[in-house]
Amino acid sequence: MWPKDLIVAEARNLGVPVLGLDVQTSTLDYRVEQLGDGRIVIRLALHELGVTPASELINLPGGSDVLIAGVRRATHTPPMRSGKRVVFLSLDDGSVPVSNVVFFHDAQAAIGAPVFHTHYVLIRGRTRRIGASGVSATGEGLWDLLDVAKTVRARQAREREEAQVVVEAEAADNVIQMWRRRA
Repeated sequence: MWPKDLIVAEARNLGVPVLGLDVQTSTLDYRVEQLGDGRIVIRLALHELGVTPASELINLPGGSDVLIAGVRRATHTPPMRSGKRVVFLSLDDGSVPVSNVVFFHDAQAAIGAPVFHTHYVLIRGRTRRIGASGVSATGEGLWDLLDVAKTVRARQAREREEAQVVVEAEAADNVIQMWRRRA
């Protein structure tokens, strides 16, 4: 392994931007994204969505509603006697080695194909206790985490614009009232 100082010096000599980011962290700890104006930024990814870290699932009682997110590491659909398909999903959010989610046949109609093709996932489900220290989740909904992030950013931009309109309207109203007082 090359010394970190040597790598940083070489990157600077080549004109490569150096970010204050350690690559030894989970891919979900930080997210690199491009803003509308073309700037590339790094931001924390999951806390703003209200996601429960997998390391905290053990502290929740069975049947708790949760939002969990992570990188889809494995998907398994074993054959079942009933002929109905059950999907087992392993997620990595960087807080524990892996968390497991099961989607039963009835939930699969609602989530569709993204369970097999989406790399970064956001899942709504309920905790399931397995023995004294085991916990998994029964999935009820699944979304592409990057699509959710885009939707959240669009909503936040809309809210900022609406707040700006209110501020501008109040400022205009104040100016009108001041003119009336002068007259």
